[in-house]
Amino acid sequence: MLLAISGFAPLGTFFVPDDLDISSALSQLLTAAPPPSQHLEGQLLASLMAQLCIVPGRGGGTFRQFFSFPVFSNRPDLYFSDDGLLPAWKWVKPDGDYRKKGFWEAELREALQDGERTGGRGLIVLMGRVSEQTLQIIASPELGWKFSNLERAECISGRGG
Repeated sequence: MLLAISGFAPLGTFFVPDDLDISSALSQLLTAAPPPSQHLEGQLLASLMAQLCIVPGRGGGTFRQFFSFPVFSNRPDLYFSDDGLLPAWKWVKPDGDYRKKGFWEAELREALQDGERTGGRGLIVLMGRVSEQTLQIIASPELGWKFSNLERAECISGRGG
């Protein structure tokens, strides 16, 4: 499924101790590091993992594969903010022959499955940030609603202008 994303790149396999909150640790290191060029992403992750001093055999852990792919947003400054908003995901493929975009989804996996099935390869991943209430509306199978516009979902949740 990840191979359908334009710009997908495997970054390597690393040992991750069970007691390490890898998401928080990498977020802290990434926000402190200068932005990488596209060609240095693999080297950046290797460098970040080395800074975490991860050594196999030091307690329990698992070898994990890491990947990279670009994610676009109209508010990239919010990627790492702690404002209480949650990510919503969508795929687009401007040069597609049939469907050129998907709907906003609460889970990245759902957006990518739809994109791979209906858009094929070369997908571009978009991320928006919404309130928990709006995310519940987007994810609600009972409603059966799909949104191509986040502002409409915000209005229905009572959060929009």
